[in-house]
Amino acid sequence: HPAITALLAVSFLGEKLSGLQWILIVLVVMGAIVMSLDKPGKIKKINWLWWGLGFGLLSGLNNFFSKLGITRSEVVSFSLMVAFWQMGIALLWLGGTRQFGRVASLWKKERRLGLWATGIYNLGSVAFFLAVGAGKVSLVMPVVTLYVPLLLVLAAWWLKEKMTKQQILGAGVILASVILLSVVS
Repeated sequence: HPAITALLAVSFLGEKLSGLQWILIVLVVMGAIVMSLDKPGKIKKINWLWWGLGFGLLSGLNNFFSKLGITRSEVVSFSLMVAFWQMGIALLWLGGTRQFGRVASLWKKERRLGLWATGIYNLGSVAFFLAVGAGKVSLVMPVVTLYVPLLLVLAAWWLKEKMTKQQILGAGVILASVILLSVVS
């Protein structure tokens, strides 16, 4: 999604990127791709890849339209509007799947982690909107991609998932590229 966001921002918002910035954005994307491969050059189960690509495309469009929305209103109003839309969609989803009873079970001790995750996600969304409102969306997005190696480290620590050398390499490429991108920008 950083590359899609950058392409849209350059094409439609008139944001300018240097050749080095484009190279670093491509390296961030390549690092994420390297991290996602099961074995060097191979993908074991492809169904998650299509969902991931769909997320990347939709997220890139979302980031672009978020920048447009923030420039036409302001960060707090836009964040509140997004929260209302998310709540409405969640309620429709619950109603359509008839799972309203499960909402009450979120307050049980063993499920509170989901509530914490939701709270952290929403704080992250506000931080994202503040960053997009303050800077070029084409440069904010690669920096936001730092969540990818962080997620990998948390999965290895908390979920005991094994990190391959390839995943460590991909995470290193992302980190180095984002650091260089922030230095040259």
